[in-house]
Amino acid sequence: MKKVLIGLLLVTCFAFSKREDPKVETYEFGQNGMELVARSKKGVIIVSTFNSKMTIRQDIARKLYDLYLANKLQSNKKITVDGTEADVTGKCVIRKKIA
Repeated sequence: MKKVLIGLLLVTCFAFSKREDPKVETYEFGQNGMELVARSKKGVIIVSTFNSKMTIRQDIARKLYDLYLANKLQSNKKITVDGTEADVTGKCVIRKKIA
């Protein structure tokens, strides 16, 4: 009787346990704007965001700037930036203006 009870307990534990992958959410209520303006010998670099969440936008802008300086960004390519609070996936657009 004990074996049946323990077996039934184990089966119900596995049956009702939910093993879910992390949920991917799209954030649609963010703010747009220039997050980072940096001067270099080659010119001015502006990191602008679209629909960014207030708590993570400075962190993501800094990481994008670091990737740009390391020449790891390509224009019109999908990129994922690993932030401290969230991983952000989006399209990177690089525009160069010659004055």
